[in-house]
Amino acid sequence: MIVAGLESGTSMISAGAGHACAVVAGAARCWGGNSFGELGNGSNQASAIPVPVAGLSSGVSFVVAGSLNSCAVVNGSAYCWGDNSSGQLGDGSTQPSQTPVQVSGLTSGVTQIVLGAGFACAIVNGGVKCWGNGTWGQLGNNQYAEIHVPVDVVGLSSGVTQITASFSTVCALANTGIQCWGTSYNGEFGNGSFGRSATPVSVSGLSSGVTAISVGVPSCAVVGTQSIKCWGSNGSGEIGDGTYTDSAVPVDVAISAAGLSSITTRDHHSCVVASGNVYCWGDNYFGQLGIGVPPLPSYSPTPVIGGSAGPIAIAAAEDHNCAMGADGVWCWGDNRYGQLGDGTTTVRSLPTPVVGLTSSVSEISTSQGHTCAVSGGAALCWGANGSGELGIDSTKSSPVPVTAIGLSADVTAISVGRAHACAVVGGAAECWGFNMLGELGTGSTGASSLVPVAVTGLGSGVTAIATGKDHSCAIVNGGAKCWGDDYFGQLGDGNSGVFGGTPTPVDVVGLASGVTAIVAEDTYTCAIVNGGAMCWGEGTNARLGSWTSSAVPIAVPGLDSGVTAISLALVHACAVVDSAAWCWGQAPPFPSPINPRVVVGWESGVSAIAAGDFYTCAVVSGIESCMGENNGFGRLGTGGIPFVLTPSPVLLGDEIFVTGFE
Repeated sequence: MIVAGLESGTSMISAGAGHACAVVAGAARCWGGNSFGELGNGSNQASAIPVPVAGLSSGVSFVVAGSLNSCAVVNGSAYCWGDNSSGQLGDGSTQPSQTPVQVSGLTSGVTQIVLGAGFACAIVNGGVKCWGNGTWGQLGNNQYAEIHVPVDVVGLSSGVTQITASFSTVCALANTGIQCWGTSYNGEFGNGSFGRSATPVSVSGLSSGVTAISVGVPSCAVVGTQSIKCWGSNGSGEIGDGTYTDSAVPVDVAISAAGLSSITTRDHHSCVVASGNVYCWGDNYFGQLGIGVPPLPSYSPTPVIGGSAGPIAIAAAEDHNCAMGADGVWCWGDNRYGQLGDGTTTVRSLPTPVVGLTSSVSEISTSQGHTCAVSGGAALCWGANGSGELGIDSTKSSPVPVTAIGLSADVTAISVGRAHACAVVGGAAECWGFNMLGELGTGSTGASSLVPVAVTGLGSGVTAIATGKDHSCAIVNGGAKCWGDDYFGQLGDGNSGVFGGTPTPVDVVGLASGVTAIVAEDTYTCAIVNGGAMCWGEGTNARLGSWTSSAVPIAVPGLDSGVTAISLALVHACAVVDSAAWCWGQAPPFPSPINPRVVVGWESGVSAIAAGDFYTCAVVSGIESCMGENNGFGRLGTGGIPFVLTPSPVLLGDEIFVTGFE
């Protein structure tokens, strides 16, 4: 069922012990129990529906719900509210607050916050700071004491990319490997010891090569291209080593796959994404493994089902995927916003046909909460619509395709961004939806548009269009132009660090001609220019094929000819080069950021490719194939398997999912 008031625009959600919170169109909302003001709305009255968190109506990028308190990242600053009996709000007091308070000293650089039992930790400019209850050493500052303002975790002042916490244990993924502190009552430290530690200790054998971690019951890490290590409790087979024996040191998960990219551990089960597939193991009482046979547990990995006939293109988003073929469009994965287009909001682990799109589909594009396609010359969109990204002159979401106003004919290309979309209509560019940073290209910023509007100066000559998180680009008479957010140089005009966006198209430096394809994602952009690949913008994770950012296009090493398709994701990019798949950045199945290289198993026959968040899908010899570390919501289409380590076909009607299995 849909949570009332969260029908569209929800970008993340977090569940605590008795309440939950979400980020909706940049604002924080919470619902459930409210004894200590954990809903943040200025009262102690519980609410069965989401209520706005006071003062957090915009700029919220991250929210986390704990036991009796909550925290959020707002424009890089940390705010917390609710219970403060151990100083877990970080404002120097122990007084609870029914509204958000600023965490002392954390006014910028905050990217992630985790909550435990009466304490909190955050990544701040690459280092870790913690505050609140430290009696088990969970503040990591070499003390077993309660501290009401953030303190530095010993030895972790930089290089931290991820933190994770359970009741009284914290682990961080740093450039020195996995470091844990707090308690190790179930072997959470992974070094064979039990008890507690007020300073970080290293998990045994995992000093390098780790790309993802999760601490809980059990704890797990992705290591290398084909290895998963887990440790801790194993009563339901959640360690995945084929036994029910606990282990206080990392042991190999019994899986033969490659392309592992992300992992999550919850209450007695684990999941990982591998080579476009997702694998899960452990407890399955409520069907949480997604293998279709609750309540039977599993202590080893299994592939998701479905696909279109004769696929010619595939599009990947954060939690769902779509494939376009001769028989129309099929989608699978997360469907909380109706983004699968099947008329429901039911999550699908198997591909389901999109209503009304049985043929004549020429292009498809997906984002986290919505999808758009070109069908019979019309622009059809479905899913979330909180910023008007469906183009239907309302903010009402739709679980089935609807026609964008004024775009019922002459549409030749379409692309969807985080909360906006653009299309090529009769050679002109039109955009709609969110416009805070000028991503609609109308010459102004701020006001969203619920219907398509013309991009300034692009009334003719437009052949292709691309949308990133908050910017857009187009091919115009063979050259490239971009507009919107330019903070990381993603517009390619030689500028970077531009606040407020550039609301009219600007020329991409050096790309006045020869551009045949252009793609945009997050904070970077790439194009095919005279058969070669060029990229510009933020270079984190070697996404540009280089480790450095660039405000002008730079050539992707080794891809100077033969490039026919290119696709970008949050931390990696891929291209089709002479019918082979090449990927770079933090690309599955590779565990660490890499320079461009051929994907094993996709050396030939590749006609289309789509990069998603920590996974990749392709059409290989006419068959849909996926790999990666992220199969939550069934996004890999390979059945119930939590992860797939090598390229694996997307399945349709596999007998194992009809008859069941032991």
